[in-house]
This record gives sequence, structure tokens and C-alpha cells, in this order.
Amino acid sequence: MFRGIKLDNYIELYEKWEEYLSENLEFPLETKVVESERGKIRDGAKIKLLELEDYDDMYGIFGIGKYERGAVTFPICNLEAIDKKSRNYALLRDYAIWFANR
Repeated sequence: MFRGIKLDNYIELYEKWEEYLSENLEFPLETKVVESERGKIRDGAKIKLLELEDYDDMYGIFGIGKYERGAVTFPICNLEAIDKKSRNYALLRDYAIWFANR
């Protein structure tokens, strides 16, 4: 997946992760927040992830989803699939581990 990309080229790495996850995650995806540093959304909150949006250096890849009755953009490194037996769980976890150790 990352063959030929230099490990310090974060722009290409984020682009590859976003492409890979967009192709392999099954949307909509029921998630819960496992770490929150942003506003009113707290740990344990449920977000229905609908698609991936963009990325930045500080928070990584963002997902667009539904939270309570509104739309939200949230960093996917802080989300976990509720169904721990699903492929979505493993994909989000792999990304979160990479993001934490980049």
C-alpha cells in the first residue's frame, strides 16, 4: 500500500491512507469517540460516519458524520467502530495506531 513513499512524506501518506480507507471502509459506519479534545463531543459519544473528507497535519484524516441531530466533522484517529468483529474496526484501529506513531 505504501510502497515507494518516503516515511517522512506525510502528505503522500495521508493521501494513501485516505484513498485506502475510502475504498475499504463500509459506510455508513457506527462509531464511538475514544478520545475527544474538541468542543461538546465527549468520549463515548456515538457518531455515524458517512464518508471521509480531508486531512491536516495536526488531526489527520477527518470524517463527516451524524452526531445527535446534526452533521459533524471529526478526526477518525479518535473514532472506533462499535462492531469490534467488523473489518471497519480493524481498519480504523490500524489507522489510529499509525497516526499515533507517525
